Amino acid sequence: MDASAISEFDTAEELARRFKVSPRTISVWVRSRKIPFIRFGPKTIRFDARAVAEALTVSPEPATTGGKK
Repeated sequence: MDASAISEFDTAEELARRFKVSPRTISVWVRSRKIPFIRFGPKTIRFDARAVAEALTVSPEPATTGGKK
């Protein structure tokens, strides 16, 4: 894949600025597979901001409580 294809996607730092979170949060989301990413090499990953936004707006399963009724 050429460099122009890579430039169409955000870096972790760019994505962090876009979503107003820290780059560390992006790393946590990647490790937990909360957001989609594209790996271009062993150390190069990029993000499609639209796909990430969509992944973050999907509502999680409702939490269950362990309390007595």
